Amino acid sequence: MASFFFVQLRRTKEYGDRREINRHKYKKLIRFEEKNVEWIAEHFLGNNYESRGGALSNKKKTEIFLRYLADPGFQVGVAHDLGVDQSTVSKTLSWVKK
Repeated sequence: MASFFFVQLRRTKEYGDRREINRHKYKKLIRFEEKNVEWIAEHFLGNNYESRGGALSNKKKTEIFLRYLADPGFQVGVAHDLGVDQSTVSKTLSWVKK
């Protein structure tokens, strides 16, 4: 009888598709080569222990941070270039700055 009254309180989380940066535009947008971004992410952010399915990798967090530093302006522009939401850019910037 209890299963009859089951109400789903939360919707399942749906993550949008993230785009990878075009290799030809990578250095122009980020101002670093991809291998250097990987090294920076590994050296400064360490291991990524996120277990959520849609969590950002340390490389993606570093790309967001470096893209914002390369052209500080609107977070919406950074989000559009990297294929994430503006709130993700904001949260990532505050997390990386710690």
